[in-house]
Amino acid sequence: MTTPTRIHTAMVLAAGMGSRLRPLTDTMPKPLINVGGKPAILRTLEMLAAAGITHVVINTHYLAHMLETAVRAGAPAGMTIHFSYEEELLETGGGIKKALPLLGEDPILVVNSDAVWLDDVKPLLKPLMAAFDGDKHDALLAVVSKKETKDFLPLGDFKLDKKTKELGRVPPRDKWDVVYAGVHVTKPGLFMGIAETKFSLNLVWDDLRATKRLHGWLYTGGWRETGTHQGLELARAFVAGR
Repeated sequence: MTTPTRIHTAMVLAAGMGSRLRPLTDTMPKPLINVGGKPAILRTLEMLAAAGITHVVINTHYLAHMLETAVRAGAPAGMTIHFSYEEELLETGGGIKKALPLLGEDPILVVNSDAVWLDDVKPLLKPLMAAFDGDKHDALLAVVSKKETKDFLPLGDFKLDKKTKELGRVPPRDKWDVVYAGVHVTKPGLFMGIAETKFSLNLVWDDLRATKRLHGWLYTGGWRETGTHQGLELARAFVAGR
């Protein structure tokens, strides 16, 4: 019987410019935009703390000082937070690679700062971490059905094999039935051997798909993302209607 992996560290991806949310982001980093009465990133940190995460690394770039100040002032008590500043944007995979000295060697959670869900209503974090099996998974992605996101994200990110839970990307894309929910568990060691400094997580995931080590965990609670004005409006309404 596989021993459950205990995960205490998370990486929150928060370095983006938030260009699609201008003019809101002209003077404020996207993670500080209000969702449900508080900055989005503070909602995320509270959910991480409730799920048992005690150590968080946040990558920063755009208006980094403003973001760091707000996080230091509002982070949950007892949570250790480190910042990984990027002089130039390194994309999702490159950001994790740069932060490796702060992350340790054990599996970690990775969370997009613009992902919105209600963890206290329909838990995502604890079940996802409990489902991670290092013997079978190198990365386990939380995914949601494309049917749930069709109004704001009409294209899927992967095809989920209902039996094996493997994630695939065999064309055509209109057959891809799940959307990445912006949360996954991964092994930091995956990033150590990559020569590039600036790269997307898709570079890692494509390699894992080829070796059948990329799997999906289907989340059936409501989920939104705040990357666009439409998405932000829907996310705010979703949280307000809880």
